[in-house]
Amino acid sequence: MKGKVLLIGWSAATWEFLHPLMEAGRLPTLSRLVESGVSGVCTGAPLDDDTANWTTLATGRRPRGHGHFAPTVTSSDALTRRTGSATRTCHALWNIVHRAGGRSLVCNWPSTHPAEPVAGLAVSELYARLPTLPPGVIHPPQHEAALRELRVGMNDLTAPLLAELVPRLAEVDQDHDPRLAVLAGHLARLYNEHLAITYGMEQVGWDFAAVGYHGIDAFAEFARYSPGFRGPALEGDRQLYGGVWEALWRTCDLLLARLMELAGEEATVLLVTPRGLPPLEGCRPAFRGRGEEAAGAWNQRHGIVVMKGPRLRGDALLHGARLEDFAPTVLALLGLPVGRDLEGRVLEEAFCERPEPVWLPSWENEAGDFGRRGETGAIALPRGTPEAIRERFRSRELWLQAQALLEEHDLAEAVPILDELHEREPECDAYACALARGLIELELFAEAEEVVALLETCSGQPVAILLRAHLELKKQRKTACAAALDRLDACAGERPVLLGWAGLVSLGLRDTPRAVRFYGKCLALCPEEPTALAGLSYCRSRERNYTEAEALARRSVALTYSNFYGHFCLGVAQAHLERPAAAIASFETARRLHPGFLPAWRYLWHLYRRQMAPGSPARRELEWEAGALKARRRAQAREVRLKMERRRAG
Repeated sequence: MKGKVLLIGWSAATWEFLHPLMEAGRLPTLSRLVESGVSGVCTGAPLDDDTANWTTLATGRRPRGHGHFAPTVTSSDALTRRTGSATRTCHALWNIVHRAGGRSLVCNWPSTHPAEPVAGLAVSELYARLPTLPPGVIHPPQHEAALRELRVGMNDLTAPLLAELVPRLAEVDQDHDPRLAVLAGHLARLYNEHLAITYGMEQVGWDFAAVGYHGIDAFAEFARYSPGFRGPALEGDRQLYGGVWEALWRTCDLLLARLMELAGEEATVLLVTPRGLPPLEGCRPAFRGRGEEAAGAWNQRHGIVVMKGPRLRGDALLHGARLEDFAPTVLALLGLPVGRDLEGRVLEEAFCERPEPVWLPSWENEAGDFGRRGETGAIALPRGTPEAIRERFRSRELWLQAQALLEEHDLAEAVPILDELHEREPECDAYACALARGLIELELFAEAEEVVALLETCSGQPVAILLRAHLELKKQRKTACAAALDRLDACAGERPVLLGWAGLVSLGLRDTPRAVRFYGKCLALCPEEPTALAGLSYCRSRERNYTEAEALARRSVALTYSNFYGHFCLGVAQAHLERPAAAIASFETARRLHPGFLPAWRYLWHLYRRQMAPGSPARRELEWEAGALKARRRAQAREVRLKMERRRAG
């Protein structure tokens, strides 16, 4: 192993909240880490449930590759189990380190129960979450007594300690206000997450350590009382609990200082947030001192990344880091082979000198002991669990699985799942909207019309109007599409996602001024929205302002490297700026990220045509591939229709 690597996961962290605290000198450890390392935004969290996101971070694979879509998984025998180490379908970093002869510490990482038998120490996430520990939380067992003794409960927290978060502690009416007790429980969980990893770093030799401070998420409800938020909250609540959110991050900064002290100067430290703060109903950041227009400049999906180590650059920005990129990067830092089947990349731009990783076809095909558990370790729901609860778990699994498939542009697999969910709960707008959009993309217009009409009748939401516009556009009914966009313009309000989508539909209508207007509204609410930046770039290309188009597209892909549309728009600008080599590279990236995106193929065909003689094998191959894409989309539509008909008939 080439030195030590410490991977720290913070949930709910975003730069929008941390930067003001850093500038005020209240997070000195994080500030030093940023100044001496590389930092940026962690983008592309695929799901609204962190089960998948944290597992992607530890494996370098998206949900379909590691099998964790939701907190539970229902197998073919209809048995519902909690996701954990026994249900993960690929190796995590600590398994690979174990196979390579190294020692790992893995503590409080979500979905790792039961603890895996890796060399070093493994403590599952249940250590910090449950008042009573079930079997299998700690491996090896000789550490169990000491770790049990270390744990703290909410009743162990002293009044001065709680007063750090709630200075007016004495004014809380605990007979009628349970929030103080809830806060104490959250704080005890945070300390237990920290105690487990510090015990391991002090008592056990290690090459790789991974710790998840997943309990930070639990404090999110107290963020609504912070002065940094606008939304419904009583003034009395703000006075009592308004300092909790800031005090939490000051506490995390102190815990980070202890981890870095134990790791030592020669260790490489990676601090990553798989997903930012979960959305709070009725609340959004106020962004004090930054102007009213910046109030919407917030995307809770984007987390943070900071990396510091002897081989890494200092005080530099990192762009386009995705969750699946960190496992390959950690393997490269440890000097271990990187599997070519991993879905992420080594973040080479973070290194002082470009690394030369050793490549391996796949760790999954290697023989040897990876310190894994068999499926017998998975915890099933108790017998006698009501069927309604099991069905709720199953619906959640299906919904998150469909979301992950949509992120990968796999409509053939996602749409039948959405159809099943829509049939189970036709009153759920989220299911109906996702199904309608998938059907429209597959050009299954009769099926899409049925869902869109139901949404228009029952919901009346702006998204139903937008779906109508999208459907009419695909059916080449441009007048009806424009009429729907007119109605949407009056009611879209402050909905960045809808406004960005409306801009895309307007571009399909070839109504550039309307698209510019929608994208402008979106960026006024959320200046860092990658899709809107890309769409505005395409508008500028249509207006022949190619220099601005290129700058906008570069901003888009810098924010989210996995944004295929941003790469496409960048290629369009570069092609018109007579930079064919750069344009081809951008279009090839868009094609790799979304193989079914035909506009990228069309541009590539025109660019390559200049370099290829008519009838040449390379040109014929490109033409064949473009034709195959269209045929594949038609085949997907037929497959989806058959699946839907068979399920309904059965």
